[in-house]
Amino acid sequence: GDWFTVATDVESLWKFISQPSAFTTGTDKWVQLMNRIGKKSMMSAAPNQKFQDDMLKQYMRLRLLEKSNHDLQRSISDSQQSKKADDSVDKLVPGTLVRSSAPIFLEEQVFHQSLVLILKNTEEMTVGVVLNRPYSTSVTIGDTTVPVRYGGRYELDDEGLPEIWLHCNHQTLQEARIGEPISKHGDPDSIFWQCTRQDVETAVEAGLAKANDFLIVSGLSVWKKNRGSNYGKGPSSLELDDNFCKVDESSIGTIWKLLMVQEPLNKKNAADNLEAANTAWMMSGDAGWMLSGSSKQFNERSGSEMDTKDQKVVQQIADSALDKWIRMYLMKP
Repeated sequence: GDWFTVATDVESLWKFISQPSAFTTGTDKWVQLMNRIGKKSMMSAAPNQKFQDDMLKQYMRLRLLEKSNHDLQRSISDSQQSKKADDSVDKLVPGTLVRSSAPIFLEEQVFHQSLVLILKNTEEMTVGVVLNRPYSTSVTIGDTTVPVRYGGRYELDDEGLPEIWLHCNHQTLQEARIGEPISKHGDPDSIFWQCTRQDVETAVEAGLAKANDFLIVSGLSVWKKNRGSNYGKGPSSLELDDNFCKVDESSIGTIWKLLMVQEPLNKKNAADNLEAANTAWMMSGDAGWMLSGSSKQFNERSGSEMDTKDQKVVQQIADSALDKWIRMYLMKP
């Protein structure tokens, strides 16, 4: 956007900014200043003006206005906090499916209402892949087109792997040992299995499965446990413990079927793809807070009790931010 240089004396400036503001974000001050410098004509509402204003309001509330309250709430000793994190994160063994537990919109919007499969969990890091974010790109096996999904911003090519292929709770493929089980000790009864494209082509040719029984993921999501460590590029800045919780295994079969409905992303099916992703997320756990506007998790993170109206606004902002993120980064122009 444009920036303007304004010449004024200190006393006038202080008098202007010290006057009570009509809005918590202080945007009315900006409007008044634009009027005073003759730039009123440039303030015509942009197409996304309401979304931008709402985002600014929530940013101010979460990051500035309630910072002291938030810090006070999280004033546990470092050792206690570290132990608490270790106790929860270490339970995320490979093969665990987790879901975002509260609205995410100020950063890494892709994780809002996301489902993440944990692939690796060590003392240094946790590695997983997002499952419900299809790209516009696809892979064709026989006559079937399978969407490639965004797994995270850490590129798999750096590890020498073009993509990850997954199958879930498929007895025939498991008995034929197609791929490797994703579990702590290589348990053959693991729900999720990881394989290669060659494995998939072999299985399809042998009639063991259909191409759309598999899910393709490109990219990894990485959470560093030691902030001082260096793990390639693109580790997430979100706290895994604060933003995600485990999915009950009994719902994984239904979730997988819903994910299989998704198609390679385009402008026509973007809404349907997002609806399938959100439905899968809702089936993975308690979404009552989203429907009723009561989010205990979000209140804990924000450091205050939000009323129902504000929580609904936050949910709408997060939904809009996710939709814009998907259209910007995952959809071909």
